[in-house]
Amino acid sequence: WGLASSPRNISKCSSLPAMPSLPQFAAPKQDPNVHPEASEIVESFREDICAFHAAVDGRLVSIHTLFNTIAVSNQKPPMPPPAIAYLVELKQDGKTGPDGPIVTEDQLMGAFKKLVPAKDDKQVFEDKVVVHIREATERLKYVAKVYPEIKDALTDFHRKINGNSDKLYTWFCDLLPEGSEGSVPKEAFLGMMMRVPPTMETVPLQAFLAGVRDNMDEKDTADKFIEVCEKHACQAC
Repeated sequence: WGLASSPRNISKCSSLPAMPSLPQFAAPKQDPNVHPEASEIVESFREDICAFHAAVDGRLVSIHTLFNTIAVSNQKPPMPPPAIAYLVELKQDGKTGPDGPIVTEDQLMGAFKKLVPAKDDKQVFEDKVVVHIREATERLKYVAKVYPEIKDALTDFHRKINGNSDKLYTWFCDLLPEGSEGSVPKEAFLGMMMRVPPTMETVPLQAFLAGVRDNMDEKDTADKFIEVCEKHACQAC
């Protein structure tokens, strides 16, 4: 170690063969479409993002719903599953649960860091993205209280109609506020809310339960859900 650093030994090195030069690697280029301070901007909202992650237990299916909400709210098309898998850098050997893949907090943080446009600053990111994260977290806190009360009714209703997509859509329309029936086309109900192909004739139970859980809000009461489930289950008898 002292050979190169000791002045009196420099002359001894003059006859040594020159060290081969190390290969030069170019620094990775900054994506011009992503804000150069995207990491810092997203990290400043880590508490909000991790609160949402905890509320959904890291379930990718619920994270997908959030990203679609953010996209549509900003006049963008919903994201297809492959796009979400890319954003969170989904791994084949990653953790899974009853509803599918589970992602870590760092994977979710990393996904948001890819979505800060170069033209947006911290305030714009908060207005366009973080407000929806906070709203989703608050909604999920409400759902956590109500969903256990309606899960049995949902399961029984689904069993009696054998998951028929037409009957599920009729049930869904009955839950909408008066006058807004039909405001959500069946294709949107299946594709965005149930997260199944819009032409699917039979919706799996897990997809139905997850779709209900991830789309409920504070206006949805346990009594209303149970009443409508029992009504449509009886019609199917």
